Amino acid sequence: MCDLLSASIELSLVVAHAGTRPTPVPHWIVLIIGVIGLWVIIGGGLVVLEWLLARRSGR
Repeated sequence: MCDLLSASIELSLVVAHAGTRPTPVPHWIVLIIGVIGLWVIIGGGLVVLEWLLARRSGR
């Protein structure tokens, strides 16, 4: 039973990484763009939340 579980885990790891190919874009550029994108999304959400709270309080 343990061998079957071990074989299925190894197979799932091979399948999970079978489609990976090197991308033409370096990973650090993708990381920087992702972090900046998250900052923009969070900042936009805070601006909208502040606008909604100000509108609700009647300022």
